[in-house]
Amino acid sequence: MLTAQQTYDRLKNHADTYGYCTLSEQERFFLKKFKAMHLNPLVREGAKTTGEALKDKKQRTWTGASPSGSPKRRRVTRRARVSFDPSLKTWTPPAAPEAVQAMEGHEVVASLPSLYQRPEGKRKARVLR
Repeated sequence: MLTAQQTYDRLKNHADTYGYCTLSEQERFFLKKFKAMHLNPLVREGAKTTGEALKDKKQRTWTGASPSGSPKRRRVTRRARVSFDPSLKTWTPPAAPEAVQAMEGHEVVASLPSLYQRPEGKRKARVLR
């Protein structure tokens, strides 16, 4: 009977030679779990407490910030920078209402092409009631 370490070594050697695709699903799972549980240095040393992990680090705070939490950062929205080239100006102010010449209705009808005008004989008579 092989030990777990010997089984791992044989499977690892086989996988390196012929590729992982030649292993069964159980063998691949065993390689992955054995490596995670026995070869990973973090697992061998054991989990560190928060105090041990932060032992050598110095906590930075802003003035007035509580040391337990990180300071709040605000996002500053920048205004879009817009350039203006006066040589490209195309807009002109509209004319005053008094300067606009109004057209009468019959002038508008007379200016339309004949396609949009009814022939004289086709006009409908209005019946007043």
